This record gives sequence, C-alpha cells and structure tokens, in this order.
Amino acid sequence: MGYRSDVVYGILCNTPERKKEFVAMCKLNSQFKMALEELEDVYTDTPYMWGQFNFVKWYSDYDDVACHEALLKHIEDDEVPGVSARLVRVGEEEDDVDDIYYEGGDDAPDRVQIDIYPQTHTEIVNHLARD
Repeated sequence: MGYRSDVVYGILCNTPERKKEFVAMCKLNSQFKMALEELEDVYTDTPYMWGQFNFVKWYSDYDDVACHEALLKHIEDDEVPGVSARLVRVGEEEDDVDDIYYEGGDDAPDRVQIDIYPQTHTEIVNHLARD
C-alpha cells in the first residue's frame, strides 16, 4: 500500500510577465514541462502557479514526483531571478510535516508572500457490521 502524504506547493514570481518567462524556460526542459502539466494557474495572468496532491506516495524516485522536486530545486540551486517557491508535505504520522522554502535569485518574492497552512485532521468512520 505504501506511505501516503498530502502535498501542496506554490511558485511565486515577482510579476505575471516574469512568470511567463519562467514557464517558457521550463517548457524547454522535459522534466520541468512534465511538472508544469500537473500545476494549476500556469497560463493565467497571475504571478503564481500551484499544485495540490492528496493521498499520494511522494517518493523522490517516482518520475511524477522527481519532476516537481527537480523544478523546485532548480529555482533555488540556479538562483532563478524573480521566482521563489514553497512546498508543504504532510505525511500520515502526526509529526511528519515538511515545510520547505526555495529561494530564487535577485528580486525573488519573500517567503511570507506564499501562504500555505498545513493542517492535519482525524476522521472516525464506523465500519461495524450490524446483524
């Protein structure tokens, strides 16, 4: 069955025009392009895009996870100007929460501008058979 997580991340650019440039650059890389295809608001006239993945196996060696992690790592490692990102992953265990900020290069938006609030909840489901 495997360990499951809920994952959300946002990429914020300092302007909608910068986002268009960033998306165009990402489309040249097949791995980044795969990540873009799973995100929301990629082609809107906003400075952000985001993805939410619920009850998923978020393993770095899975191709559909590796593409997202590579895109986020690229923002920070290559100090992409005018772009920052934040990822929050909440695992099945109550203390298993990752909150990672990826800071780009010059003019990258400040981390407080990406509002993601991790929450956990419990649910009681009664599966008792009745005679």
